[in-house]
Amino acid sequence: MIKCKKCMLIASKYIKIQEDGICDICHEHKPELLLSIDFEKKVKKIKKQSKGKYHCILMCSGGKDSVSALLTIKEKYGLNPIVFTFDHGFEDSTAINNVIKACKYVDCDSILRRYTELKSVFKVIVKENIKVSPCSVCSMWYMIKSYELAKSLKVKYIIAGWTKGQMSSKENKTEYMEMSKDTSDFIKNRMRQIKGFEKFPLSMDKINQKYGKGIEVISPHWFNSDISDNEKIELIKKTGWEKTDSYPKNSTNCIFNFISSYIQLKCYGYTHYNIEMSKLIRQNQMTKEQAQEKLEFSKNKDFLGEILIKNRICDEKDWDIYCRKGNF
Repeated sequence: MIKCKKCMLIASKYIKIQEDGICDICHEHKPELLLSIDFEKKVKKIKKQSKGKYHCILMCSGGKDSVSALLTIKEKYGLNPIVFTFDHGFEDSTAINNVIKACKYVDCDSILRRYTELKSVFKVIVKENIKVSPCSVCSMWYMIKSYELAKSLKVKYIIAGWTKGQMSSKENKTEYMEMSKDTSDFIKNRMRQIKGFEKFPLSMDKINQKYGKGIEVISPHWFNSDISDNEKIELIKKTGWEKTDSYPKNSTNCIFNFISSYIQLKCYGYTHYNIEMSKLIRQNQMTKEQAQEKLEFSKNKDFLGEILIKNRICDEKDWDIYCRKGNF
């Protein structure tokens, strides 16, 4: 695989490596400058437009990024959010407890909703060895549920803990093109055959158009590029926050994320985290060496099989078949 020597993106049909060894994304990159004062203006607008009890919804996984986003908007900017946590059956108990403790610390309301529907989708992806990122499908589902909650509460803003590497841009659309196409193909040709997903939208753009009209999604981390991971952890440890065993290193993601990341690495040679960190490298918020350390995937097949069997995605017999067929 040919990689960009600057941001480590892998060459593909959509990403070209130039003669100097640097990808066209890096060559065309233009810094996105968002300042703290811009977020202060946004906060004033949020407060002015809010009509109900809550200024916004805050999507919280229990990781350092979303918990630090909660503390930032509550303590520094005086927003009153309702915290929304989504559990599709694979959330880590430590992460859930992190959300509970953080909400108690800042004294805000929260909603934890548990869903089982996505398990049937994950089963199909694993059993049929389909080239698609399960995380792409899950993130679309999560956004639908977040938009629906926002509309039910008459809230016009959703706050996320997304890094600048997760900020939507023209660059991201190019970088995600391969995964996005496969996701749309999977939804159209297979996922819509699964009960409950017959009319599932083909893309995140379609979801934003159908469910997100009049609702803005932002992250305070987009406006504060100087805060490091260690500073986020220092900020939130007063809530009793604890680390989880997750991928990438020092992140907090669901247990199925290990399976999804393995599938992405097998199918594409990279994960959506590679894309996120390539953007952070371009923005000088992360070094190539730091990204390489975070992105090292060290979980073996026995670990992955235990997750699938324990969570009834497959049984031991199926797992043995998947391994012999080369699915894992």
